Order: sequence, then structure tokens, then C-alpha cells
Amino acid sequence: MTLVNLGYVNSRDDVAAIDPSLAPMVYLTEPGREGIFIWTAGDFSAKALIDWQRGMIIPSSIIAATQGAYVRFAIENRYNIRWFGAVPNGPDCASAFSISIALLSEKGGEIYVPGGEWWVASLLSIGNGDAGAAQSTRNAVKIVGEGAGFASYSSAVPSIIKYVGTATTAYILDYLGRICNCELHGILIDCNSLCGGLRFTSISGCRVDGIKIINPASKTIALKIQGGNAPTGNYNIYNFFGRISINLKNPESIGLRMDGVIAASNDTWLSMFELVRIETVAGATKAVCAWLKFVDSISFHRCHFESSAEPTSFSLVLDALDNDQFPAGIGFYDCSIDKVTVYEDANHKIRKCVFANHGTNDEEALPDHPMLVGYTDNGLWFGPFGYALGAGGSVTQQTSKSTTVTLDKPTGVITMHPAAIPAGAVVSFILKNACITSADTLTPNITGGGSYGAYHVGVSDVQNGVAVISVRNMTGGSLAEAISIGFTLTKGAAA
Repeated sequence: MTLVNLGYVNSRDDVAAIDPSLAPMVYLTEPGREGIFIWTAGDFSAKALIDWQRGMIIPSSIIAATQGAYVRFAIENRYNIRWFGAVPNGPDCASAFSISIALLSEKGGEIYVPGGEWWVASLLSIGNGDAGAAQSTRNAVKIVGEGAGFASYSSAVPSIIKYVGTATTAYILDYLGRICNCELHGILIDCNSLCGGLRFTSISGCRVDGIKIINPASKTIALKIQGGNAPTGNYNIYNFFGRISINLKNPESIGLRMDGVIAASNDTWLSMFELVRIETVAGATKAVCAWLKFVDSISFHRCHFESSAEPTSFSLVLDALDNDQFPAGIGFYDCSIDKVTVYEDANHKIRKCVFANHGTNDEEALPDHPMLVGYTDNGLWFGPFGYALGAGGSVTQQTSKSTTVTLDKPTGVITMHPAAIPAGAVVSFILKNACITSADTLTPNITGGGSYGAYHVGVSDVQNGVAVISVRNMTGGSLAEAISIGFTLTKGAAA
């Protein structure tokens, strides 16, 4: 054992050999593990087994760990992976991550990843839930790096976690929920064309910011967000993902995939994405930038899904197969999306999604589907204009063509009684409709049931709850036809 200037110790073995009564506080100078250790009475046998790298707990070689140990003086639940043996550019640092995570309290804490390249040969789990009845007993795990290297950087930045193990379809970081309040900041994830990147299952209140994911393997996913199994409640909610860059170079790789378990009503919803760029490069055949399934009420702000470099790849897929009526309620604001692909069949349809200020400067295609509506960055509206399926109704007039009809819908079809209208004559009837106010405009038109061009239809009066519709026979002969009148209500205001 070597002591330098009393209390300065060169190695963990030397610390373990000290009589704590002679040196209750020492400073460890071992490279990467530097820090103050204080002899602390208590039973540290369980933690010592977890911390076999002796990053936080150094048991004595002369006193049982049940009696005490040297404990690193540090902010509670904030650990540096170097304390647990992580060395940049090899060897395998997976144990350093695993130990530091395992030592955190159930309420979580922070794992610091310094700038440099940190190799892992095995995959890392955050939390211990099973996406079902068993929730994670540890939450609020924060992994923080020096940055993901979005632009120029020094040799110490970014903080890179690089997978160097055997090929797998699993993920470098796997968040096992139900788990909440986790954070991931300032990290570059290098899948090394061997595995997927990040998976989040049944998460809530989580924040992922300043992350770059490169080289996900073929048929793997860079960022997967998945709802859990029964019971209901294992969904993904209240999460934020921002400043994320994903690069796809391998065939059939996926940048972002969001889904859930529809049988358990556990979807991915009420979450936000901001400043996210996902792109495919030439050769990434059939790769997909973003693929959404059992998802609703998600917003994307200033996101870019770029697939033009590889003609067989996809920018955005909205997939309703196996989850009818979803995706739904997705908002894309100031986004640039090369092309939107919708997967549906006769029994599985998406619901309405909105594109506001949809980018066109890079020759992006306009979404072409009745449930995709919005306007472009140059003010061009796209998508159906008017009421959605289910908003309207129909009614058939009884007794005569002047009989009052009632239909409390903003749009619909009135089938008139087949009584005759003499040549050149006008017949009027009242439409009772609770949707109508005196400030509104009611637009009728003939939709069928009569001779083409034989009638003129108009509205002669609009009051709260009622309108008068008039039909003129424009021909030279009497007509007895059950004509159909379609109408649309446009809401107005007097001030």
C-alpha cells in the first residue's frame, strides 16, 4: 500500500487495506475513479455485491462489509460511469452502466456519460417492468451525456454509446415499463449496423432530448415506442422527444415506430416530437423514416422525414391494419415530409390527421387521402373541404311537396314527396333544423331523383332553427318526381 501526502491512495485495493480508524477519509487517485471515500458504519454487504467494480462502495479487506465500508463522497444518486470501470474506446463498458443503474434508488437518479466513445457488448435495460401487471420498481432514471455531436465538436464530444456485441434485433437501451419520469440527454447511439437503438415500453412523463441514432441494423428500429399489454393503463403518455437525428443506411431499417396493443387499449398518445430529423440514404431499400400504428393525439413540430435519396424507402407510414380508426388525431406542424403512405383495407381505416404549414420547398408531395387535411407553407389547402362522413343525415318528405321536414344535421339530403309541380310553378316548404342560426348560410342543390336541369332550388329565408326552401319547375310541362335536395350549412357570425 502506498500513501501519498497522507490520505491520498493509488488504488481501490489500497483503500480496502486501510485501517479506517487511522484514515477515516481518503482520496483515491486511480485514473477515472478519482474521488473522496469516507468510512461509513453500517451494513453494505448487499450494495457491495452489486458494486463489484467498487465505484461507490469499497469494502474493507480487514473489516466485514456488514460493519461498514468506504463510501464515495458524491451527490446522492448521481453516478459517473467511469467510477465503475468504463474506459473510452474499449473494453466493454456494459457492466459500468448496469452497476450504476442498479445502485440508483427506486426514486431514480442520474448517470453521467462523459464525452468519448463507450463500447457495450451487451444490451442495457432501464427498469424492470414486464409491460403488463408488473410495473418497474425503479423510475426517474436519467442518463446524461456531453452532447450528441450534431455539428463540429472536440475529441471529448460527443458522448457515444456504441454497440460492439453480436448481431441482434434488440436495442442498446431498453426501457422496461410501466416506467415513468425517465430522461435521456446528449447521447449519440451508434448501433454499428448490429442492433436497434432505443425502445420505450409503457412510459409516461419521460423526456428524450439531444439524441442522435446512427446505423440501426437491417430490419431493426432506431427508436421504438410501444404500448404495453393488459391491464389498460400501460400506454405511453405525456412524453417529449426533441432535437433527435436518425440516419438510416441499412435496408428495411425503421427510424421511428410507434404502436400499442389495441386489445388492451394501450396506445401511444398525448406526446410531442419537436425538431426531429430522420433520413434514409441511397441503398437503404424499403427503409421507413416514421411508421405510426395504434397512435393518437401526437404532435410533431418542425420535423423532417426525408426519403428522397432512396426511391424505395418511405417517409411517413400511417398504418391502420390491425387497428381500425388509428392512427388518429396526429398533428404535423411546420414539417417537411417527402411523401405520406397510408395502409388500410375494407375494415381498417385511419381517422383525420392534420398538416399545418406543410413544407413544399423541397418538392414534397401533398398528402393525398380524404382523412389527411391541411395547408402548405405557401397557403395551398389540401384534403376534402366540408363535413366528414357521419356528420350528415337524410329525411323523406311526407304528404306533399309543401310539407315541413325536420333534420337536425349541418348537412344532409331531403327526398321530396312525388307530388306534381305545374309548369313554371314554385313550391316551398320549411326545413326545421336546430343547427341553423339566422347568421348562417344554407346552400341547397338538386342531387338526383328528377329530370336533369328541370328544377331550380333556392333558400328564401333563414331564421334560428328554420329555413324556407323553394323549388321551381323550369320546364314547360308538369313534373311529378321525388327529387333529392342536398344541403350544406355554413356557419356565419354577425360580428
